[in-house]
Amino acid sequence: MRIVHVGPPLERAGGPAGYLLQLRDAAAADGPTKHEVHFPPPAAPRGSPKGLSRLRRQLGRAKRAVLGKSNPYRPSRRDMERKGGVVAELYRRSKQASSDRTMENLLEGGAHRGADILFLHDVLSVESLLDHRGDAEIWLMIHSPMPMGLYYAWNWGVPEASWREIASLPDVQEAIEEEIQAWHRVDRLVFPCHEAFEELIRVDQRFANVVAPRAFVLSGSSVRTDTSSTSRRGWKLPENETVGLFLGNGLAYRGLDVLIEALSFLPSRRELPGVIAVAGPKPDSLPSHPRLVRLGRVDDVPSLLQTADFLVNTNRFSLFDLSNIEGAAAGKAFLLHAVGGNKTLHELGAGCQMFEDLSPRSVADALTTMFNKTRDELVSLGRSSRECYERHLTAVRMWHRHLALYDQAESRYAGQEASGV
Repeated sequence: MRIVHVGPPLERAGGPAGYLLQLRDAAAADGPTKHEVHFPPPAAPRGSPKGLSRLRRQLGRAKRAVLGKSNPYRPSRRDMERKGGVVAELYRRSKQASSDRTMENLLEGGAHRGADILFLHDVLSVESLLDHRGDAEIWLMIHSPMPMGLYYAWNWGVPEASWREIASLPDVQEAIEEEIQAWHRVDRLVFPCHEAFEELIRVDQRFANVVAPRAFVLSGSSVRTDTSSTSRRGWKLPENETVGLFLGNGLAYRGLDVLIEALSFLPSRRELPGVIAVAGPKPDSLPSHPRLVRLGRVDDVPSLLQTADFLVNTNRFSLFDLSNIEGAAAGKAFLLHAVGGNKTLHELGAGCQMFEDLSPRSVADALTTMFNKTRDELVSLGRSSRECYERHLTAVRMWHRHLALYDQAESRYAGQEASGV
């Protein structure tokens, strides 16, 4: 079988770019296979003219062109509700930028010629890829826990609004319908887990009616866990208190706003020691609070993980987060909102404390439980997480799951040929 993965340039990041890099490296480490598998090219080095993610620049320009300069309360509700207005234009520009970048990678290399399977990692590029499929099947892997129209309109438009409110807007509904039609036009849909598929259905039940076959291929990652220093001093973290770590961005779907608000419902640090470190968002984008340590962008995530006692994930939507895989590899306990891929991680046996209700008081109660755990209890949970990683979440295991999927396709093709189909 000739399988060509279609997506963004490979780089150490979240989303398709990081996923495909991990898959390519695992394939190389595992050795030869009977299948011929191609991957997108690597991204240009940081600092070069192309090193700043081209898609990030394109999407940034699209966002500024449509929404104007940064303003936490833009655009107006009236603009958002207008059919064919600001939301439609933002989605159109974002889709064009993403599709241009993905298709350029594919066509420059010419790897699509003679492919049996074009394994697409960008739902916004389905229409463009159809023009270049030849005799190949198109498989689409879903990398977002929500429809892309909702993602752009909510996270980039009015993040302070509820997702249900944004999902009901006419232009968002039109974008969701377009994505559902894209699902109908591919030959196979691939998700990291069934719970991730359920996240799309939570937004719009029509996703469940798509007839394309579905496959579930659990994600994995090779994560560096050996570090030069595990001292908390360099991170300005307290030595004798429990440290919870939020790792990721501050987009609306991550629920960081609820986590920060929850801190106000906790007693003082004298009564209940413990802090939350936040890595990712710019420090000046976060409020000041006695329990909040604002770390900003962190490049050495493995070293930071070694200093934390547990990871906290307050996602409103969850696919199967790379940060959770990194935390499991580092042998950390988890505090997780029970949605999507977070539920999968718990079912796989990671050391998790779950909470159902994403509200400040509920999160405060869950934090209180974690801050009250003894060091031995947290270490025991972390040991379960590490065992879960070794059993399920290494990059090589992810690659083997991909190979099993390719083998199934090969057997199906052989059966069709034998029957004259």
